Amino acid sequence: LGMAKGSVAKMFNDTWKDVGQTVLLRGLTVAFMYDLLYPYLTEGTRSKARQAIAMATSRTWSTGMDSFDNYGGHTSNWFPWVTGDLALTILAIENEDGFDRGVYERVARAFQQWTTFGVSEVSGATFEGGGKNSIAGTKLMALARHGHPEPIGAIGIRKFAVNFLVHTMLPNGDFIKDDLWGGIEQKPLREDIFSLKAAFPNDKKVDWVLRNTLETSSLFPKRALAPARLRVYGYNNFLNVLIYAQDVDGPADRSQHAVDALHDEPLTYVAEDRGLLITRSAWEDEDAAWLWFNVRSLQGGHAAPGRGGFAFYALGEAWGYYHTGHN
Repeated sequence: LGMAKGSVAKMFNDTWKDVGQTVLLRGLTVAFMYDLLYPYLTEGTRSKARQAIAMATSRTWSTGMDSFDNYGGHTSNWFPWVTGDLALTILAIENEDGFDRGVYERVARAFQQWTTFGVSEVSGATFEGGGKNSIAGTKLMALARHGHPEPIGAIGIRKFAVNFLVHTMLPNGDFIKDDLWGGIEQKPLREDIFSLKAAFPNDKKVDWVLRNTLETSSLFPKRALAPARLRVYGYNNFLNVLIYAQDVDGPADRSQHAVDALHDEPLTYVAEDRGLLITRSAWEDEDAAWLWFNVRSLQGGHAAPGRGGFAFYALGEAWGYYHTGHN
């Protein structure tokens, strides 16, 4: 860590992304190792790991911290990724030697701001494109369990779960995401939807989204959860998901489940702040007509400059196809 701090420009040597997150193998690797292997480590190894985590997380700064409420500072998908990694990493040594309470509180405050601007209080839509964006649900749940339930309980997060995800779902159970990593045959991240299920266990719409997220060839498909290739700078999302994995509640019949969960949900969704309209002919029919219409270009670091773009599904087929490719 000392060498890393000395190898970057002076203005960056106290930043989490440029030093701590990199040296600790994205932070979570060392933090999860410390948590899960703690009973089996010698005291000497524990001390070294604890010291490394403390050096990387104390008196540091990360994306979105220490800023006034604003769109420019609290909308990037880098925040839940980079600063979210800081949250989970520092919690590995909570109340132990080297734990920086001040940094943790600043991270929690920034998450409150991001769940206001990065995920809209008006519509539940994410500010940036859906393919590279995530609410980082497991990180929101960790904050909730360690003194800060405000982010997971934010209005925008609830609307993301019960409005945005519900309507961006095609009649066949696939989802649309718009930007470089998007497309019309997507699924919500499992670490997000399982976290939402844990946060809102009795919400029928969350169960509907969870059911359609999991209706694949396997409950935990390896390629959807593990890094694309083995490398140290990658996530093990399978471990994240296992923490909050739950069964789906609701009728076994898919059509009946749709009626039960969505009988009072309008067929049309308009996110005026996002410039997005989604409408359909029915909830319970897998062959229903569904239209997605984006009337303006997305802003942010991973924008989708597809002003006027649309996608259309009907009779079991995607006729107007969002093929992704924008960044």
